[in-house]
Amino acid sequence: MYLPESFSADRKDEIRERRAAHMMTAAIPQKRARRLMLAIGEVKAIATSRYGYKIVLKHSPDFPFMLNEDSHQRLQKRFDAALGLWDAMDDVHLMIIETFGVSVAGIASFEEVALMTVTEQWLPMEHAFDKALIDMMVREKRRFVTGLRYNLPSTRPLACIVACDTTPHPTAMYIVPPGVSNEYNVALNELVEQSKLASWVWRAGAAGMPALPHGHPPDEYLAALPRKGNTASPVRRRSFFLTS
Repeated sequence: MYLPESFSADRKDEIRERRAAHMMTAAIPQKRARRLMLAIGEVKAIATSRYGYKIVLKHSPDFPFMLNEDSHQRLQKRFDAALGLWDAMDDVHLMIIETFGVSVAGIASFEEVALMTVTEQWLPMEHAFDKALIDMMVREKRRFVTGLRYNLPSTRPLACIVACDTTPHPTAMYIVPPGVSNEYNVALNELVEQSKLASWVWRAGAAGMPALPHGHPPDEYLAALPRKGNTASPVRRRSFFLTS
């Protein structure tokens, strides 16, 4: 695995040497099979190169990852929304996870790539409405959980975040993007009815953001949590996963 080391101009030569030694372990084939590595980092730039494209990670400006034309087109098609958000909003970060190989010349080239946008506070987001809600919750100093969709398609509804400071139950907060299908709305209604959590729904584009569900101050919230030996918990804990 490769995680870019924090860049320092004073240590750039030793950082480069450590990286080169690490990368060359992947450049040597094993049993005639190409070896791959995994990289995770924040994207600094996606730019054209002399014969294709390259992705530059923050803290690793002198070590680009190369993309051919076909891979670049597939990346743009699959992650069009994430790339658009990153391009339009200066306070949005673009995270990347990818497998890559290294040639004997020391050039890294991507095999498979996945992108994810996160807010200024490094919280996952899917679209501008997500960001508006997350930013509001952060400003209000609310306690909440965000998640990732993983393999759930974007055509299926899922809570953007879950407010953990509401009682007697946490509140699943849903955002309905403009232009969704009737099947999406039916599925959302079923999800709300079947959930043991309270619900909050914002139909973005059709109306402004509703008032946030009331959250208890930290002292009141902690006082409401069950004490040792008390099995009657007012808070039901569930895992939520958001995907694109």
